[in-house]
Amino acid sequence: MQVTVKDLELLKEDLKRLETVGRKAILAELSHMREEEPHFAENGAYIHQLNLLHALEVQIDSLHNSIMSAEIVENACCVNVVGVGTLLEVVDEDGEVIKLEVVSDGLSKPLEWKVSMSSPIVKACLETKENGTFEVVTSMGVTVYKLQKIDYKR
Repeated sequence: MQVTVKDLELLKEDLKRLETVGRKAILAELSHMREEEPHFAENGAYIHQLNLLHALEVQIDSLHNSIMSAEIVENACCVNVVGVGTLLEVVDEDGEVIKLEVVSDGLSKPLEWKVSMSSPIVKACLETKENGTFEVVTSMGVTVYKLQKIDYKR
């Protein structure tokens, strides 16, 4: 997975938070249940906490693997080059301006307009220069965008 130095630090912070705060909270709740409930293993809430712990451990393992396999890339710094760390300003067919940040696949957050390199909109604009247009094909049809600006995270 390609990441910027900043994104790698965010992954490491997230991993540390899950390994300490997240894990500690679940283990404390499980310990409390063992002390308070004589038949804790039959308790639905206890089983739920065990499932949460398992899901947390899977998430920790996934983050750890992402960090270990991360390939550090410099922010795209060349004119008209879209890559990890690129800030895009696109205009849709209705004239609405959309500001996107291109991130690694594992770091996308569409609700925050952080889109991955493998997203349809980024793939579609890879060969587009500033002020050029490109089409995004989805199950909803074809949408034409104008790539108004390419900038780079500093």
